[in-house]
Amino acid sequence: MSRALQFINSMAFERRAIFFEQLRQHTQTKITENSFRRQISGGQVLSAIVCACFETLSDGVVTRPDMRPNDWELAWPELRKKYHQLLQQRTSKVVCHDA
Repeated sequence: MSRALQFINSMAFERRAIFFEQLRQHTQTKITENSFRRQISGGQVLSAIVCACFETLSDGVVTRPDMRPNDWELAWPELRKKYHQLLQQRTSKVVCHDA
């Protein structure tokens, strides 16, 4: 499951409604929770503005690379260094168990 879907699934119904209302206001779109779920689940590319605002509204829990893993560097080349460091931190968290 995508990080974005995990994030919205973790919210209470009322909080999700507020979140998507804020997303609509910030993006000036008609995006709904259902349309967002369909786009994510169907592998559709979300608009740059939706990704940027979702990242802001989620306080960075869900990033632009999370939502557009195949082309985020083309959409936001100025953020390469920032996100490469973040993604590296996420993948380097390895738990070692002594034998």
